[in-house]
Amino acid sequence: MSLPDALDRFASFQAELHLRPAADGGRHRPVVPGYRPTAVLDGELHDVAIYFEGAEVAPGGSVVARVIPVRIDRWRALFVGERIEVREGTRTVGELVVASIEGMP
Repeated sequence: MSLPDALDRFASFQAELHLRPAADGGRHRPVVPGYRPTAVLDGELHDVAIYFEGAEVAPGGSVVARVIPVRIDRWRALFVGERIEVREGTRTVGELVVASIEGMP
C-alpha cells in the first residue's frame, strides 16, 4: 500500500533536530555532525547517524539534519511531521521532526 506522505523503504530522511536545554534534562555539551544517538520509534530503540551543516549545535538549539538509520530493515514507514524521540542511554535529550523522506517527490 502506497501513501502519499510516507515511504515504506528509505535510506535517509531530513528532519529538524531539536535539542533540550541542559536545564530541562538535555545534554550539557553541543553535538557535532556524525552524532550517533538512539531514536525511539513506537517504543523501539534504533541507532541513527545525524549529519548537518555547521560545526556544532548547542543544547537548546535546533538544526535541519540528514538522519541515516543504521539498520533500516527495522524501521517502519515514516510520515512527514512525525516526531521521534532522541535519547542517550535512558535520558531523552531531544526530538526529530521528519521534514522530508529521501525518494519522495
